[in-house]
Amino acid sequence: MPRLPKIKGLLSKKKKEEKAPTPEEAESILRRQIEEMARERLSGYIATGIPRGYKIIKRYPLEDPWSHAVIVENPETKDRRYIVDEIPLSRDEKELYDKLMDILYWELEPPPPGVDYQEHFQREAKRVISRYQLRLGLLPGVSWAKILYYIIRDTIGFGVIDPLFKDPYVEDISCDGLNRPIFVWHREFESIPSNIVFTDE
Repeated sequence: MPRLPKIKGLLSKKKKEEKAPTPEEAESILRRQIEEMARERLSGYIATGIPRGYKIIKRYPLEDPWSHAVIVENPETKDRRYIVDEIPLSRDEKELYDKLMDILYWELEPPPPGVDYQEHFQREAKRVISRYQLRLGLLPGVSWAKILYYIIRDTIGFGVIDPLFKDPYVEDISCDGLNRPIFVWHREFESIPSNIVFTDE
């Protein structure tokens, strides 16, 4: 399970103390996060699709076109689910994702003084992808924009639950432990289980 929330907490605590991280500290934080993601590689969770027999009652974009929220309902039991529907990485895209995460780990430059570390990381990620894209040339069926979406999601975002934070209808997110679905409090549908289940810590 990605540990970025802890890092965000650390940065936010330092902000409250009115002591911004130095460029070296910010670089160290980002390097640790990338190193953890390089080890974990999108593991530690299950995100299922729409259950059989359920009907879509609402669908809307979260980060178009890569992620959407889909509310589904069982017509017989009236049971509802919140589905995070993301366009998955192909096998080739996953291999490129892994390589780019490694490159970012080794080539990440610290942010200049006064520059937001999230904006800096996005620029660095785009720079690395552009250079790597030029080196490899055209790859049929590979979406570099999709790879960038996952890199940003899994480093400066909240990983697999990042789409939930981008949903304006979601007011609360709760997790009761491993192997149990994450619940969301939706403004329109209230408390409903999602399709995301963490399987290890």
